[in-house]
Amino acid sequence: MQRVFRRGGFERVATATAPLQNALRRSCRKKETTYPVTLDAHEFIRRFLLHVLPPRFVKIRFYGFLSHTNKKAALKTIRTALHVEPPPAPPEETTAEKIERITGIDITHCPKCHGVLIQAALPQHPP
Repeated sequence: MQRVFRRGGFERVATATAPLQNALRRSCRKKETTYPVTLDAHEFIRRFLLHVLPPRFVKIRFYGFLSHTNKKAALKTIRTALHVEPPPAPPEETTAEKIERITGIDITHCPKCHGVLIQAALPQHPP
């Protein structure tokens, strides 16, 4: 717990005496206001440990070098720093090929006569 205290994030812990912990709690209605809450030590530790992850678990963060806004540039920088080639691009496949791969049905052939279907343009509506 000492490491967590050094990093900060305990601005809501007001005072800590042996049997009781005084903490500040945010109001549900008014997010900017806080009010004091007195908890016994067991309840304070129970609430605190709800935020501690089990061993080998990692927090998922949506910011940093893999945030959506700079992911491509950051991955390029990371790959050059690690001297790693980018993975090959997935092969381009048409919609008909994708449907055949997923369902096993070839939509380019007629289901009755097994002849090749011809793709025709949709008729244009008059303006």
